[in-house]
Amino acid sequence: MKRAALPLLLLAIGSLLAGLYGGLARLGFALPVGNGALVIDHGSLMVCGFFGSLIALERAMALQRAWAMLAPALTASGALVSLFWPGPGMALMTAGALILALASVRVYRMQPAPFNAFLVLAVSGLLGGDLVLWISHAPWLAAPGWMVFLVLTIAAERLELTRLLPQAAQIARRAWLPLSLLLVGATLAVFWFAGILGMGLFYVACWLIQNDIARRNIRQVGLTRYIAACLLSGYVWLALAGAMLAGYGTQPFVPGLPHYDAVLHMVFLGFVVGMVFGHAPIIIPALTGCRLRYRPVFYIPLAALQVTLLLRVAGDLGHWPGLRQAGGLLNAVTLLLFAALILLSITRRVPAGPRAATSANASPVSPRANP
Repeated sequence: MKRAALPLLLLAIGSLLAGLYGGLARLGFALPVGNGALVIDHGSLMVCGFFGSLIALERAMALQRAWAMLAPALTASGALVSLFWPGPGMALMTAGALILALASVRVYRMQPAPFNAFLVLAVSGLLGGDLVLWISHAPWLAAPGWMVFLVLTIAAERLELTRLLPQAAQIARRAWLPLSLLLVGATLAVFWFAGILGMGLFYVACWLIQNDIARRNIRQVGLTRYIAACLLSGYVWLALAGAMLAGYGTQPFVPGLPHYDAVLHMVFLGFVVGMVFGHAPIIIPALTGCRLRYRPVFYIPLAALQVTLLLRVAGDLGHWPGLRQAGGLLNAVTLLLFAALILLSITRRVPAGPRAATSANASPVSPRANP
């Protein structure tokens, strides 16, 4: 299992790099893009090929079942295959999402807790988004489902960390309303309007800010405080995205509207990538067996992510193409800077015992153990 993890991780990183390249071309930079698929498939490369593959890989590692490894293999390869053969590529991504759903159901049957139920619902967003993309070939119609997938996955993992608190049962009960609103809103956003989806995103962000242990951990030091800073900044971006989307009321969520690009990147960059920044020191050892040393310099790309995303959003809402383009370019540079710092911080392989313990408690987007 562990031997297969590294090649699959590299395949997911390949999707990430292709997605970044396509995103820059989408912003208007003069880059060779062949048949233009890199531009069209920017979203599926990032969400399905990269984030989806990482989450599927973590789920497979937790289950220790060979069949579950098919999920990250299919999602990552499918995203790349779709650049050349859209139909077969989208079929592979959908098959990978289906296997991930089966793996999530298996996890729930092993431990029928509320957070695992939310993980099953989260994968329904990925599967639904992939099916919509396969049928319609319209990425903007798949975006609401993909949002549900990542937001619900993160919320579920954060919910798990509250299970030992005295008010854990009450926190779990309160989670059902915002997460249900998110699911209903995503469905309406595909067929009608996106206002309910915005309300769901905002409500989930408020629930996370109120109940997450990151509020306590921000007063700690070292890696614990760094993770909390990443989480809390992500929750702010999610709340802003939800408020903006709700503010546009009955308008659909389609390209060309002023809030479309801003909301997408506040969720997928500000919120989701913020989670990845915070948990890479746990994720990388869990998936590769390498030791990664936390360093305070990790705050530099975290701060850069906030500033560059703010530039991009200002460019979107102010109709300043140059500022939007600059913000997008700096977003990509920030991600590459963080990747470089991660590589420089890898020191040596960890012993089998600690590695196994870390693997059992980590998630690619939001690990199940926050130091």
